[in-house]
Amino acid sequence: MARRRRRTRNLGGGNPPIALEKKTIKTILGIGVIGFAILLLISFFNQSGVLLSIRDPFYKYFGAGIIFVPAVLVLISLPLLSLHNRLTKINVIFGSIGALLSFIGLVGIFSDEFGGKLGMILASTLSSFVTPIGTFFILLLTIIVSVVVAANTSLNDAVGAIAAVFKAIAHGLGAVKSKIFKKPEPKFA
Repeated sequence: MARRRRRTRNLGGGNPPIALEKKTIKTILGIGVIGFAILLLISFFNQSGVLLSIRDPFYKYFGAGIIFVPAVLVLISLPLLSLHNRLTKINVIFGSIGALLSFIGLVGIFSDEFGGKLGMILASTLSSFVTPIGTFFILLLTIIVSVVVAANTSLNDAVGAIAAVFKAIAHGLGAVKSKIFKKPEPKFA
């Protein structure tokens, strides 16, 4: 007589029900972070519903710096998507996080509400070691250093690039101004 084997349940041992590769899991996580960043960005323009419950905790912690959080989240998600370009380098990610934290700390010196909890904690902690004026200069220099680290360039090149951007903006505004406010040309008969 043939013996019947008794089936036993697999209680946590063995293979998982879905065997995904590590790269696939990282890609799913990256897409999820980008999706969350988009939802957070949309929540800035929505005053009710579920998106408000997403925005409020981030505003509580980041204050006015919340406008930069979606961009930082996208930068963090790019390496998870296995994209290889200039924005996926680790110096860009850490430089942007450092600039964000320094910015909210700088805002936290002047306003507890607009600096958020993180900005208030950062500003008050630094102010306990140095004066508020010293805290201002430390955080301002930290923003500059973070931007230089993120750009992976020298301070001279970074200042030159910023000056070129401002010069292009001024030129564009001058062109728009000349189109809108044309000087009347004299009419000769």
